[in-house]
Amino acid sequence: MNIFSCSCFTRVAILLGVVIISSCEQVDLDGELTDVKAGFQNSSVGDIDYNVSLRSAEFLIQSTEGSKEIKSIEPLVYEGDTLMFIFNFEDGWQVISGDKRTEPFIASD
Repeated sequence: MNIFSCSCFTRVAILLGVVIISSCEQVDLDGELTDVKAGFQNSSVGDIDYNVSLRSAEFLIQSTEGSKEIKSIEPLVYEGDTLMFIFNFEDGWQVISGDKRTEPFIASD
């Protein structure tokens, strides 16, 4: 018997049977997530440093601002973490992020 010659009811019944049979498998997603978290906590990759150094911030300013002379650099530090660098020029200022996970240019004049 050809499946294409079956009645509409038969096709629906076969499709429903396949769906029911294949959906009976239960997956423990919470257990898998716990295993993944444990693997990350036990990894020996080490700590990732997301801090931007003053040297990197200066290089970024010099590569984008060109010949502008930097008058002063003021790092904004909170609890030992450099949040941003404020670069002052003769004709304005530029704020560079102290964290590599954010956009480098925060504000400018």
